[in-house]
Amino acid sequence: MTLREVFSSIANAIRSKTGKTATIKPVDMATEIESIQAGGGENKLPQLVDGSITTVTANDLAGVTKIRSYAFAFSKITNITFPDSLTEIGQYSIYFCSSLTSITIPANVTSIGGYAFSNCSSLTSITIPANVTSIGGGAFFYCSSLTSINIPDSVTSISSDTFGFCSSLTQITIPANVTSIGGSALQIGSSTNKATITMKPTTPPQISSNTFTTSKLNKIIVPVGCGDTYKSATNWSNFADYIEEATAWLQKSFLEQEKMV
Repeated sequence: MTLREVFSSIANAIRSKTGKTATIKPVDMATEIESIQAGGGENKLPQLVDGSITTVTANDLAGVTKIRSYAFAFSKITNITFPDSLTEIGQYSIYFCSSLTSITIPANVTSIGGYAFSNCSSLTSITIPANVTSIGGGAFFYCSSLTSINIPDSVTSISSDTFGFCSSLTQITIPANVTSIGGSALQIGSSTNKATITMKPTTPPQISSNTFTTSKLNKIIVPVGCGDTYKSATNWSNFADYIEEATAWLQKSFLEQEKMV
């Protein structure tokens, strides 16, 4: 995502919150964000923007099944606990919540919208529930403090930008059922703290030429016996020098984990 696209998405979020239609200049965005008064079905929202309330509990959202787009965007919230009734988290719903440090996603959630948690620079870890099948593009884009993420076996595709620019994320395991990974989706780590990406699929998922970035990449571990297949696959060949097969011990560990699921 370019800087222009970032500004554009912020402007769209502001317009969605305020009902304005006019062009918003980048220099005016800070003032516009400060003036937002949140609204909608979720309780406590008016106080989240001015900072007088920083926590939302499951009781506050009792009975809610979907968090609408931009619901908590730009707020000063520090932690959210969603109710068990929740099944869907809308796009940009927790966008640019720079103070958010923790969040609990209930097991009934099956869909996480595009850029849902993006630019949450204080978020350090999150566990995606086992029923999630769809993670929207850029869902965790620019979560620069994120160090831990668990992707359930139910996930079959990872969209573009999903973990892009998560510079503190240096270890990630891709489930066996994943068949496609979008552009910039796994551009994690940094030039000084490079990432190790472990692939569990025995058939190389479809990727883009920029799914990874070599300047931030330590290695890509693939299943035993699949090294040559990955190295010769479309676009994977660009990263052949970083691909190595799992050790027998690691492969056994994978199989044991799958038996316990």
